Amino acid sequence: MADDLIPCAETDLKNKEWFVRNKVPQEHRDDENNILANGGTLYDLWLEEAERILVNDLLKFGKPIRLEDIESLAQLTDLKAYKTLELLFRMNVKEENDVNDKRSIYFMGLYQNELAALPLKLQSGAQIVMQTRLIRC
Repeated sequence: MADDLIPCAETDLKNKEWFVRNKVPQEHRDDENNILANGGTLYDLWLEEAERILVNDLLKFGKPIRLEDIESLAQLTDLKAYKTLELLFRMNVKEENDVNDKRSIYFMGLYQNELAALPLKLQSGAQIVMQTRLIRC
């Protein structure tokens, strides 16, 4: 699977958590100019991991869903953003129930709720509603 198939940018992350930049390790932020010069973004490591997790989660449904089956991958942008934010906050947890732990749990819940209720339009014209597992044509 090639990474970066699902669109998600810094603006998508900041729309959900304004201070997301502060969750990126300082060493990584210090190297931002080199990362940008090489065509990357500050969040690439976490966006790629979030996409891998999302792709894996879509394959776990009763009828596995592959990215190539989905009409527009932009439908998955919010899911990728929630998972990325969860990963960034989880990485910053110092102890159980600190603010980062609570925020990671919050974004994990948003991800799971969105994944369960997201209606996906497929290439075939069908629409899948995850929560009820109904397939509409």
